[in-house]
Amino acid sequence: MKTTKTCLIVLLLISFGPAGCRNNPAIYQQIASGYSGCNSKDIQISDEASDLNSNETWIAECEGKRYLCSYHSSAGADCNELTE
Repeated sequence: MKTTKTCLIVLLLISFGPAGCRNNPAIYQQIASGYSGCNSKDIQISDEASDLNSNETWIAECEGKRYLCSYHSSAGADCNELTE
């Protein structure tokens, strides 16, 4: 499964090139889908932010769980479940 997630993320990043995600909820949903197991259309995105170093972060929510996700062109994407 981890290989599948990695392949999906690499394909997404290649598809969108150096522009990165640029606060695009559909792309954020697709990235979070690989980590959460939820269908991308069922994921709600909030709290999108980016900084001058091209780091992007957002919160993805589905099935009652919240994930803190991030993306940078040199480091790729990552999502981790938030525990309350």
